[in-house]
Amino acid sequence: MDPKTGLKIIILISLFLLLSVALFVAIRRLIRGIYFSKLDRERKRLQKKIEMFLEGKVVINPTELKFPEKSIRWQAVEDLLLKARESAGNENRTRITKLLEKLGYPAFYQRMLRSGNRWQRSLAADRLGRMGSESSTRYLLEALNDPKKEVRSVALRSLGMLSDPRAFPSLMTRLPRITTEEEGVFASTLKNTLISLGESVIPSILSRLEECGEEMQALLIECLAEIGSKRASGALIQKLTHPNPEIRAKTARALGKIGDPLAVPSLIELGEDRVWFVRLQVCRALGMIGDTQAIDFLSRRLTDENWQVRAAAAASLRQLGLPAFSALIKILRNGQDRYAKEQIAEEMQRSGMVDELIDSIEHPEEERRQLSKQFLLMLAHLGITSLMEQASISHPSERVRREVREILDLTKKE
Repeated sequence: MDPKTGLKIIILISLFLLLSVALFVAIRRLIRGIYFSKLDRERKRLQKKIEMFLEGKVVINPTELKFPEKSIRWQAVEDLLLKARESAGNENRTRITKLLEKLGYPAFYQRMLRSGNRWQRSLAADRLGRMGSESSTRYLLEALNDPKKEVRSVALRSLGMLSDPRAFPSLMTRLPRITTEEEGVFASTLKNTLISLGESVIPSILSRLEECGEEMQALLIECLAEIGSKRASGALIQKLTHPNPEIRAKTARALGKIGDPLAVPSLIELGEDRVWFVRLQVCRALGMIGDTQAIDFLSRRLTDENWQVRAAAAASLRQLGLPAFSALIKILRNGQDRYAKEQIAEEMQRSGMVDELIDSIEHPEEERRQLSKQFLLMLAHLGITSLMEQASISHPSERVRREVREILDLTKKE
């Protein structure tokens, strides 16, 4: 064959293939366009009826919405019900779930979850979670053993959407593998799933807490923090002495989020920890709990060697309000170490506490007004005046501007 002829044939074949691909894409887009156009029409046609059902204006016989599986009308009903369920209150969510069950949608996706296509299995797992039918729990638990990681991840997330406590034992069996390289993607999803199960799983989490490795202990402690029940306080207080500083820190944070005053003495003791980020979490936790017995400890931490700990202590003292201000005044008035007092004053300024004191000059309570002025006067004696000087010029209240100027003038005369 002539080389030129062979080249022409190759070019023609290439052009034919390109045209074939372009034609296939165009036809596929056309078919999809027609499909979605019909789907939109069916959604609009059915939307009013479903809205009236959710508003309690009509009673729907499930047969009115029962269409052949995978048909356009079948898909339209599913889309409308799932969208409505996402924004509905608890009562309507339950009604929508029951309607979906009567129409056979969960059963359809439960079958699909065992199909040979991993993308279909992932889709099925997602739909089952969004539909909220507890009949799907065992199917999603089976899917946790799926050979494909993406299917397992979606199934785990969907179990969290169902919030079915029956899933907890099976979830716990995955803990030994959860932090390996193969299972690492599940840690965040597992955490969210356990949190969604709520207080009902706290006893089971606590019973597993000592059986897990340290990484899983840390994850379970985070779950207890987010669930936020005081039922976990006793076990968490015991964890404050764990040899791993990360677990001590996470436990302190968890107790802060739970907000149990019974934890305050143990947290104060932990606040002397040699690891700075443990002390940091203790200071933050004490601010969240808001118990005044922490004031003396937090005041001492204002001179901590680590600036983040100092900032956290100042922020927590600010949260404690008037009692903390009174205690700090005593420290500034009676303390002998000028450097320590200046450091305390600077942390107060950085935390926003000085701004709050300035605003309190016109507070409706006399005690608060006098306390604020005493505090500001002591800060001025220490030379911490930048915010006061600014307020004396630009504060929106004429009274505040005047009284701040008086405080500054008084220190200059002295």
